[in-house]
Amino acid sequence: TTRAGDSGQTTLGDGSSIAKTDIRVQAMAAVDELNAQLGFVKLLCPADGGWAEQIQHQLFDIGGDLCLPDQHFFSDEGLEALSADGERWNQQLPPLEEFVLPGQNLASSYCHSARTLCRRSEILLWQLAEQDSRFNISCAQFLNRLSDVLFILARIYARQDGDETQWQKRSASPSDQDKSSS
Repeated sequence: TTRAGDSGQTTLGDGSSIAKTDIRVQAMAAVDELNAQLGFVKLLCPADGGWAEQIQHQLFDIGGDLCLPDQHFFSDEGLEALSADGERWNQQLPPLEEFVLPGQNLASSYCHSARTLCRRSEILLWQLAEQDSRFNISCAQFLNRLSDVLFILARIYARQDGDETQWQKRSASPSDQDKSSS
């Protein structure tokens, strides 16, 4: 161990030192966490033709953009390929009529978990983009589309064990109905 970060600072790939609480470091950590979660998706869903591993490589490219602010490793050509995958897989599914509950099976659950980490990562990347004009916004756009695709995959894997569990709206309580009519 280097103990270099014991003071609450970390060093970026360009040699600059920044606080570990900086939005850039938070974004790097979130993308790293997402990449680790995709490792579970890759193990549980091996029939995806290497899709998850390809996404992991692209997440490392995003990490490179975060770690070296003046360089761009991520290429936006992955955006269209990701969108095409999502559209192709979504065609296998019936239209979404209601929110679905995560937890149908292990593969679907890990896809949902990765989706939520992806959304958090995307939010942090957009916050960074607001602060740093050098940031490649294609990275945030990629995560936006990735969260959609992970949701589609979660639905596909959930349906392998039967129907998806849909949210059942609770009817408003009488006191709620009284408030809305006044």
